[in-house]
Amino acid sequence: MKSIFLALQDAVLLTRTYGGHYLKPVECYNGKNDWEAAQIQELMTVFDDLGPKLYPTFFEKDETKKVELMKTAAEEHVKPYYARLQKYLEENGTGYFVGNDLTVADILHFVFLTGIDEGIFPGVLAEYPKLTAFVEHIQAIPKIKEWLEKRPEAPFSILSKKKQ
Repeated sequence: MKSIFLALQDAVLLTRTYGGHYLKPVECYNGKNDWEAAQIQELMTVFDDLGPKLYPTFFEKDETKKVELMKTAAEEHVKPYYARLQKYLEENGTGYFVGNDLTVADILHFVFLTGIDEGIFPGVLAEYPKLTAFVEHIQAIPKIKEWLEKRPEAPFSILSKKKQ
């Protein structure tokens, strides 16, 4: 079971799927109607398909084998995941995955996309221009930009800052 931590005001919530339900009362992050909420929930599970396929690359001790596993994982799993996400963005046409405003699905995939690009599979994201534009748009949102500038380093997480 994978665990993701949601931190709010000095409190940390350990959840299996990000804690998006907690955000419902906060500025409509879970959509503005039932259809948007359903689309968001679908998007919240997209990474569930990818995660288990990447785990062997994290724990492989043999460096030669690890390089091969990484190449295979990038081609067979990461790129199809990115293509699927890019299709969602293209179909919605607003710069967000669902609707016209930021949702928990946007936040989740922003975190995963930047984490994967910064740490595990650098450079693959650049092959997907709409995803790259999405990441740039989300990280420019004032509150998110502020958090990115001050967040603590988490060296055991794909979600940490780039190392200087």
